[in-house]
Amino acid sequence: MDKPKRILLIQLKRAGDVIVTTPVLPALRHALPEAKIDFLLNKPFAPLLENNPFINEVRVYDRKAVWATWQALRAASYDWIIDFQSSPRSILAGIASGARVRAGYRVTFWGKLLSHSIQRPGNQVSVTEGKMNLIRSLVSNLGNAEERMIYLTEEERAWAKSQMGESKEMKGAVGLIPTHRRASRRWPAQSFAKLARLLFLKGHSVWLFWGPGEEDYVKEIQRQVPESRMIPQTSLRQMASLLAQ
Repeated sequence: MDKPKRILLIQLKRAGDVIVTTPVLPALRHALPEAKIDFLLNKPFAPLLENNPFINEVRVYDRKAVWATWQALRAASYDWIIDFQSSPRSILAGIASGARVRAGYRVTFWGKLLSHSIQRPGNQVSVTEGKMNLIRSLVSNLGNAEERMIYLTEEERAWAKSQMGESKEMKGAVGLIPTHRRASRRWPAQSFAKLARLLFLKGHSVWLFWGPGEEDYVKEIQRQVPESRMIPQTSLRQMASLLAQ
């Protein structure tokens, strides 16, 4: 198989799935140093890839202008599509691009439209390693995955430091992320409150993390544990900088 000049990686959503894709980027870049490597994802998650040195261009999938998105992909003349999403939307975008190689997972029906496919990894394989295996089906000299990484700026780190301070108390700070979009996967607020009180007894300060639509749930935890602190309203990158701090 000829080496590609232009590659498009697709992971349209969600934040966690985009983050666990970042370890494959340096491995792919080192294996194919001369290739242009772009990344297609939904707009809310694009900030997670800002400043990533292993990506040439971050492309946004515009759900309100699908035809325009497809035209832009076609114009980019990609040789390879590596579709980590392997959903109807992502597979159709790959077809629209005109790329001769479109690799993804063997999903029901839609997987038949891929030119290359492997079995989606089961529970015994990490998500990142499953993505690496998809790339290995095309690239024989791929190294190991590296660490998950969001590339923060010095300004973002300074902002987080100003929010948290540099007191001795902050050195042992613990961040709790108590929310989940599915109620069935969310620990009860009173359980997080109990955990926060235990952390305080062990000398830790506790910061409560939240995002859009989650403020009321987290406020209930803080009401039960007034010593805890809620982070301010943030962007994804600001939240990442607070977690790093």
